[in-house]
Amino acid sequence: MLPVPPDAFDGWHERDARLAVGSAVWSDPTLSGSELVRAAAVAEAPADVWRPQALPDYQRRLESIHFTAEWLRPWRAGVLPSARPDAAAERLTAFGIPLLLLHGRQDMTFPAHLAEDAERLIPSARAVVLDDAGHMAHLDQPGPWLGAITDFLRDLGAVAGRMA
Repeated sequence: MLPVPPDAFDGWHERDARLAVGSAVWSDPTLSGSELVRAAAVAEAPADVWRPQALPDYQRRLESIHFTAEWLRPWRAGVLPSARPDAAAERLTAFGIPLLLLHGRQDMTFPAHLAEDAERLIPSARAVVLDDAGHMAHLDQPGPWLGAITDFLRDLGAVAGRMA
């Protein structure tokens, strides 16, 4: 959504330690294709899931995923489109629809404060940042995650009911 500043994670030593394992896998010359992607996902699991007690469930889920490496070649060649398009906040504002930005406070991929900043930039957005949750906030905090979605949908229904 918003650009991640180069210094967004400076001084977060736990993040550095959790990501180091994944970095080692990505640079392993003996791995390639879907084998590399699977190994990286498994190695990066502790960076995606914040709460240690939620990690085993996530690791079990990873076992059942069919990994591909279709995106790997264009990514390495620098031609894979960015997951964060230019002017994303402006483009989302132009849709004029309610948006829920649901995020984990300890997300090591996208800083939580950027979701809160996006809420201020997009008039129709609501940011909900869950404490003790990482990138896989739905696994770290399933109750609060579902609660945030339920509240958002309930509020949407109330607005739609008033408009009818």
